[in-house]
Amino acid sequence: FSAKGPEESRIVQEIDLHSFVLSSVCLSNNGKTLVSGSTTGAVQLFTYPLSLPGEWKEWRVHGDAVNFIKISHTNDILVTASKDGSFCVWDIVMDGAQKVEDPYSYALEILITKSELEEKNGLIEELKQKVDESKTECAYQLRLKDNQNTDMIKEINKKAKSEKESLARTITTLQQDIENSKKENDNLLQKVRASNERTLLDQSDMYKSKLVVEYDKFDKMEAAYNDMKDINKRKTEELEKSIEQRVEKIKKEFDSKLAKYEDEVKLREKAGDEKVKAVEEILKQTEEDADKEILE
Repeated sequence: FSAKGPEESRIVQEIDLHSFVLSSVCLSNNGKTLVSGSTTGAVQLFTYPLSLPGEWKEWRVHGDAVNFIKISHTNDILVTASKDGSFCVWDIVMDGAQKVEDPYSYALEILITKSELEEKNGLIEELKQKVDESKTECAYQLRLKDNQNTDMIKEINKKAKSEKESLARTITTLQQDIENSKKENDNLLQKVRASNERTLLDQSDMYKSKLVVEYDKFDKMEAAYNDMKDINKRKTEELEKSIEQRVEKIKKEFDSKLAKYEDEVKLREKAGDEKVKAVEEILKQTEEDADKEILE
C-alpha cells in the first residue's frame, strides 16, 4: 500500500505504507498537517509535504477502523472517530510552539460500552427485520384479497352475462312466437278466403237461380270473416301488448339485478380500499412504535 501526494492534477510524490491500510485521511487548511486513520484503529501523523522515505508518527487509540477524521479551521484541533463507537479530540502543536494547557474537562465514565452498542445495533436490526416481515405479510395479504375480489367480480360478471344472454334468448323466442302467430293467422285467412271463393264459384254454376240467396249468404260469410278478422286483430294486438309488457317487466328485473350487482361490486371495492388503508395505518403505527422503541 502507498500514499501519493498530488499537485496540479499530477502525482509528485509516492511513499510506501508497508502493511497497514488507510481508511480515512485529512489535510489541514494551511496545508502543513496530514493525518490519516487505518483499518486497525491507529492514527498516523505524516510529515508534509511527503518525502522519501516516508516519515510519520503513529498512535493506537481505537479498537476498530477509523472512519472519521476532521481538523478544525484553526488547524489546532483534531477529531477522530472509529467504528467501535469511540472518538478522540487531539491538540495539534507545531514544532517550536508553546503547548496550551488542556482547555477541556473530560468525563471519566464511559457513556456506552461496545457490548451495549452492539446490543442496541442487534435490537435495531431485529426490529428492522420484524418490520420487513410485517410489510411482506401485509403485501401478501393484500395480494390475496385482491385475487379473491378479482375472482368474485369475475364470477358476478359471468353470472350477470349468463342471465343477460338468457333474457335475450327469451326475448328472441317471444318475438319468434309473435311472428309464427302472425304467419298462422295469415295462412288461416288465406285458406278461409280461398275456400269461400271456391264455394262461390261452385255454387254460382249450380245455383244460378238462387243467386240472391247466395249473395246474402256471401254477405253473411263476409261479415263473419270481418268479425273473425277483427277478433284475430284484437287478439293479435292483445298478444303483442302482453308480450311487450312481459319484455318490459323482464328488462326492469334485469336492470334491477344488474344495479344490485354493481352496488355489491362497489361495496366490495370500497371494503377492499378500507382494508388497504387499515393495513397502511397498521404499518405506519408499527414503524412509529419501532422508532419509539429505538429512541427509548
